[in-house]
Amino acid sequence: MKAQKMKMAFAAAITACAAVSGIADLPEVTDMTVRQVRRTVTIEYSLTQSPAVVTLDVQTNGANGWVSIGGEHIQNFTEDSDVFRIVGGKSRYSIKWRPDLSWPGHRVPANNIRAVLTAWETNAPPDYMVVDITTVSTNTQAYYPSEEFLPGGLLGNDDYRTTKMVMRRIHAKNVEWTMGSVNEAGRNSANEIPHLVTLSNDYYIGVFPVTQTQWYHVMGKCPSIYTNEAYKAMRPVDRVAYTEIRCSGWVTTSQVQPDKTTYWPQAPHKNSFLGMIRKRTSIDFDMPTEAQWEFACRAGNGEGKWGDGTPYSNAEEDSNLPGRYKYNGGLVNGTDAPDRFCTTNNATAAVGSYGKNSWGLYDMHGNLGEWCHDYYVDDCSSLNGAANVSDDGQSPRRGTSSMRVVRGGYYGSAASLCRSASRGNGSPTYRSETHGVRLVCMGSIE
Repeated sequence: MKAQKMKMAFAAAITACAAVSGIADLPEVTDMTVRQVRRTVTIEYSLTQSPAVVTLDVQTNGANGWVSIGGEHIQNFTEDSDVFRIVGGKSRYSIKWRPDLSWPGHRVPANNIRAVLTAWETNAPPDYMVVDITTVSTNTQAYYPSEEFLPGGLLGNDDYRTTKMVMRRIHAKNVEWTMGSVNEAGRNSANEIPHLVTLSNDYYIGVFPVTQTQWYHVMGKCPSIYTNEAYKAMRPVDRVAYTEIRCSGWVTTSQVQPDKTTYWPQAPHKNSFLGMIRKRTSIDFDMPTEAQWEFACRAGNGEGKWGDGTPYSNAEEDSNLPGRYKYNGGLVNGTDAPDRFCTTNNATAAVGSYGKNSWGLYDMHGNLGEWCHDYYVDDCSSLNGAANVSDDGQSPRRGTSSMRVVRGGYYGSAASLCRSASRGNGSPTYRSETHGVRLVCMGSIE
């Protein structure tokens, strides 16, 4: 008996519809054609200028006009397709898509479906960037306009927490906001002094903190204490010192002094995690400044709220807290010591185990404290405009201390220490199972 053939995804070829900016000097899609032969839809197009990032949407004509079929259904392209990545240098570009694999069983009447291509300028790319960290190469990153376009789904595809970095673009340029706190539960009045900050540029920040597997792919070894084989792959990397991340590579048991020639504003040491991942990807990864970190953590939510917009309810034990902390799987009641072979309780959780904030970022509250670029001072508001100190939020504040900033609280912290405004610190050579890192890079490709 012959196998039944799969239904064609569409009854007719898709209508071409190039998105046009109407603004001079921006890249535009032109001369777009679409045809379908059996199960493959082929889209060809040209660009008015390049390089550019090109993304695709597929829309159906509903009762209220054209609507997207959903990014989760716009997947399954051939590897050489000129879509969801930086393209340039050709007179014609081509996309080959298998709708029967990403939107199986659907039949749409003729003239009721269309493809929409959008060209993004390289200094204003789409909101999501996915970077392959397993090979040493350039232009391995992919770009998507929203989380729903990520192939396999953000939490459904383990690659995003093991072999690839998912970065979320933060629209921060020229946004004035209040850093610090005034009167929220658990506030430390000495080091959370409120002050206005305006960041000078957009930036990308990791949707997740760096995991143990991601660190291993870059460094070839992993220092983390939580070694349970069944659970460690997607746990955040812990026991990494500031110096290992940026300055002099692996810190030995004798605590070798870091190579101070690689302190900011110099580039990271070639053998550090940042040096190695920059070489591998050709992307300017770094640690976030604490202004970048807090702005992303708050996600547009002001004082007295977690990053997902829910209000604080208790400085010690807060059922609204969207992350691993002392009372929801961390150090239970503060009495049990962490076990490096543990599975779930009394230690870190796999990244993404708790809810995301309003900008789609996970684990900003709790799980592990995250190193930031800045030198620590109690009153960071006093540094704005000071000599040799940036007041744009994009560059680290230097201060006079050798300590570095740590943000976010960890799995054994009370709720108050996981707030957006809460500030900690540590020696740059300090290694602890309570410290990890999240990466940032510039919000442009140029």
